[in-house]
Amino acid sequence: MKGIIASPGMALAAPFMISEYGIVVVERDVTDVSGELARFRHAVADCNSEVEKLKEYVNASIGEEEAEILDFQLLLLDDTDFIGKIEEIISVRALNCEYAVKKVSDEYIQYLEELKDNDYLRERRKDVSDLSLRPQIPRPRPLRWSRFVCRGCHN
Repeated sequence: MKGIIASPGMALAAPFMISEYGIVVVERDVTDVSGELARFRHAVADCNSEVEKLKEYVNASIGEEEAEILDFQLLLLDDTDFIGKIEEIISVRALNCEYAVKKVSDEYIQYLEELKDNDYLRERRKDVSDLSLRPQIPRPRPLRWSRFVCRGCHN
């Protein structure tokens, strides 16, 4: 195993491998649209709560400036356009929330990648990607969170 030394010194801790996740999100029809919307809204509330907790943890353990990197994710969770597009796919097309989140997130990422004159917004595409994967990715144990950060949108 190879790694990059980030700072001098020694640390003793359990290793945690960071890699890109190859998660496949399947489009499927839902029969209970109102139930699927409720499941999505519950997942949004869970994600908001967990990102807030993560921000508090980062603020306390690393610093306020570093914690501010999570502000964009919190803004996105409150963005009526972003959330509305997801809810529209769920309600109008009667599709599962995982697919709706992936589809809208991919559109936002594409838009942000095309911004040539705003480096800050172009760099936010990773935040959109991270946020869209929260319902599906098992989280590391150090914060003692449950297996899935946003359980509401994952079966």
